[in-house]
Amino acid sequence: MSTILQMPVGVNEWHKLRSGRFFFVDKTALLRDLFLMGDKLFLTRPRRMGKTLLCDTLCEWFTHGSKSFAGLGIDGKLYEEGGYPVINLSFYGLGDEPDAASFEASMCERLIDAYGAAGFPVENCYGITSFGLLYLHLNSLARARGKELVFLIDEWDYPISSSLNKPELCVSFQRVLKKLYSWLRVQRNLRFLLVTGIMRYREISLFTGQDIQDISMEPAVAGLLGYTQADLHGEIFAPYVRDAAQRMGLTPSALLDKLECYYDGFCFDEDASVNVYCPLSINKFFSALVLGPEYVPKFESYWMNSAGASAALVSYLRGHQLPPQKIMELSDQDDLIMPNQSLMEISYLQNVSFEQILVLSGYFSIKSITADTKDKIPSSRKYHCAITNQEVKEKFLPVLLRYLVNFQDEEVSTLALALDQIKQALQKGDMAQLSLCFNKILCFVRYDAYKAMESRDSKGNDSAQNHGKDKAQDQGKPQEPVAQDQGEPQGQEAKDQVKAQAQNQVINPEPEAFYRSMLKLALCSDSIFTEDEVANNLGRSDLTAKTHDHRYIFELKRLNSDTKEAINKRLNDGESQILTRKYGNNSEQPSLPQTMVVLVISDTYRQICAWRSFKVQRTDLTLTVLERHDEPVDMSPQAFERQQGLIAPQEQSLSE
Repeated sequence: MSTILQMPVGVNEWHKLRSGRFFFVDKTALLRDLFLMGDKLFLTRPRRMGKTLLCDTLCEWFTHGSKSFAGLGIDGKLYEEGGYPVINLSFYGLGDEPDAASFEASMCERLIDAYGAAGFPVENCYGITSFGLLYLHLNSLARARGKELVFLIDEWDYPISSSLNKPELCVSFQRVLKKLYSWLRVQRNLRFLLVTGIMRYREISLFTGQDIQDISMEPAVAGLLGYTQADLHGEIFAPYVRDAAQRMGLTPSALLDKLECYYDGFCFDEDASVNVYCPLSINKFFSALVLGPEYVPKFESYWMNSAGASAALVSYLRGHQLPPQKIMELSDQDDLIMPNQSLMEISYLQNVSFEQILVLSGYFSIKSITADTKDKIPSSRKYHCAITNQEVKEKFLPVLLRYLVNFQDEEVSTLALALDQIKQALQKGDMAQLSLCFNKILCFVRYDAYKAMESRDSKGNDSAQNHGKDKAQDQGKPQEPVAQDQGEPQGQEAKDQVKAQAQNQVINPEPEAFYRSMLKLALCSDSIFTEDEVANNLGRSDLTAKTHDHRYIFELKRLNSDTKEAINKRLNDGESQILTRKYGNNSEQPSLPQTMVVLVISDTYRQICAWRSFKVQRTDLTLTVLERHDEPVDMSPQAFERQQGLIAPQEQSLSE
């Protein structure tokens, strides 16, 4: 335990970090490259990635010089005498004010405090609430000091980004900030300027004239903030990894793999060459080690919870009407193509896209350069982007679901209960309860989401016939004739199938993507790993949900007839498809028990009308069904409340 130091959770001050009490990874060698890029720099990173600590590190550099960094990576590579007054200013938390006047007063107070911390006599400035008056005093103080200034502005865009759902207030804040940054841009006695944040807004004048260098995607500083793979696998983390692995009953290699899955994946450079771990998540994960030998580290959503990331996304979605189809696509999307220009664009507020916010805020990250742009100059490249890591996924997908139900889960107790209990039902393997919970959730889905689904269904390019063909043929395999949604037959075969469908009152095959996405969003949590369209060499299952001790493979079927014969046919279709295509035969954990589940969804009522679950015994060539169970599902409006005991007996009789 002597080698285990306290992790620097919430430590943003350089002198405290270097006190000897805290774990420390030396990134100072990279500061040389940062300084060589210019004297006026702009850097975007998601929150909790280390921007505040970077500003305080630079404050130490310019205040006390390179002598404070003796023995560190930058020692001997760059000399700095120091002695500059450093205005170290953070706008984090600024923007909660009810009006522009209050906001301007708060901003002035922070400026005055920052000048005071830099050694300026600001006694006569307190009480000034107008920046138009304050900047005259600040100019006078700087002239009297006779020394070049260093400005470090952290979270410059926070007041704007946090008020996007309040357009009028946002515009009024923008006008105040424009005065500040217009003044800052014309300062002639600047030694160095660094501005950090997440977004780039054109209206605020920071980027006017292009005299500030945006280094956000420069490969040379890609690993400056956050821990790299080399850090986690290196000697400095080795005792922490060994200790945590032992407590968790894992090998060090297995623990590193899981840490990578949960917390790695942030990528910010134009070459897509460096991934970093969120430092907050890693620090919090290993923090348990210093509490005592009985404490075991846990994989939790540290960044998403602490950074207020979920709240920021909710704030944006509340203020912007996005097509439900876009939300559904994002829930399924593992490949969002983003041009370099979109990631570096200086946008007008009204033109900021949801995709830009997702990538710049850290929900999605760069994974690779598209093959067709790899050899182009960086500004002409495009990038494959996807949900950053498992930690983000577990919080991001539920936010999308909340949007699709108009954020009613905060007010409607039955919906909140259903969202909680559907996860419990899966953990118990209770498909009857899962179906009732899912039906209740579907009752709250926005009407326009269903209309978007129906519109998509009506388009030939998105029909389930093509979808079914894709599922059967994506590995170059012939179509199997065992289920309805398996491709377009030709000639007389097509006529026979149409006739058979009409006789069974089953609709033409349509994509189950909408319901699949809703089920995935409803199940996703820190204890359930969901993955849609899991492929093997014969096809793709609709959805896989994995708990710590079980895997469930779902096949969804739709119909517009609720006759017993039609329902049974769709249950049989689903079972036959699972067996014929041997879903689950390529599991990365073959010993993990598996249950196959068929859900039949009534398009008439937009509810699950029946389910079937079964286990299989695998041989080299066949699957044998074991323990088959199936039931119809009560689709009445109050079935969930009745099952939960929320309706008194007299209310039941009245409602029925």
